[in-house]
Amino acid sequence: CMTWGQRERARDLYEQSLALARELDNRAGIAISLRELGTLYREIANYQKAGELYQQSLDIDRDVGNRAGVASTLHQLGILHQIQGEYDRARELYRRSLAIDRELGNRAGVVENVRQLGVLTVARFGGHLRRRIFPRVSGHN
Repeated sequence: CMTWGQRERARDLYEQSLALARELDNRAGIAISLRELGTLYREIANYQKAGELYQQSLDIDRDVGNRAGVASTLHQLGILHQIQGEYDRARELYRRSLAIDRELGNRAGVVENVRQLGVLTVARFGGHLRRRIFPRVSGHN
């Protein structure tokens, strides 16, 4: 877990990276920096700012045809919506990310999206699902 000071330092570095990428007109670099900043803001529960940064990243990645970046940002947006209890939207975003990762042959991305869909299912159905799948473990028959 990062301390507040470490987060501040990370934010400063991401903002420097963003400024340099803009100076070089490196749109892929801009998108990456925006996505990383979005994750940082999500981790401090500034969900509105995180969503704005993710959307900017997504728009740029779509414009430049960076499908791997699109998949990554869709995944991050899925996490953001899941945290906020917007499970249907999160599932949709994970599935879109998963489809792109499969097309690209990004096995690590496929694993992460499938895993996150599982986490989402448990978050959504919680104890009821655990009791049905693992009755002996949970003490219910």
